[in-house]
Amino acid sequence: MRPRFAVIDDESGLTVGYCRDVVGLAGDIIVETYEKVIFEQFVFNEEFIENITKLKQSIYNLYIAILNDEETVIFI
Repeated sequence: MRPRFAVIDDESGLTVGYCRDVVGLAGDIIVETYEKVIFEQFVFNEEFIENITKLKQSIYNLYIAILNDEETVIFI
């Protein structure tokens, strides 16, 4: 599976994990309700798991990054 998206933690800059597809991003901003986003075929990044278990930190802001064929971030 070649991931097309990466989920990145804003505070640490670490990649939380990778996924093949993101379902539920309509582009519409709705303030009254919470949007449901599904990360299909999501796999956690081992470095992130080690870091979060060691530091016991919380996650507040995440970014969804688009990856190119070389799995490099091309857009956040």
